[in-house]
Amino acid sequence: MKLYENAMSPNVRRVLLVVEHLDLDIERVHVDFMKGDLKKPEYLRLNPNGMVPLLVDGDFVLNESRVIAQFL
Repeated sequence: MKLYENAMSPNVRRVLLVVEHLDLDIERVHVDFMKGDLKKPEYLRLNPNGMVPLLVDGDFVLNESRVIAQFL
């Protein structure tokens, strides 16, 4: 699983707390707000909302922090 994240986001921190609590091995992909990573076409293909967090598990994609937390 890949978690697209920026730790400055409170919603990302919510997911990271669940990841840590469950001791999950998740690949973290840093998304840089200042470089415009959220608006890049390759990111928008995964998440048309252009927000973080984003969880990708194979072909399965989730983009809401509470939904991601529940899925985990």
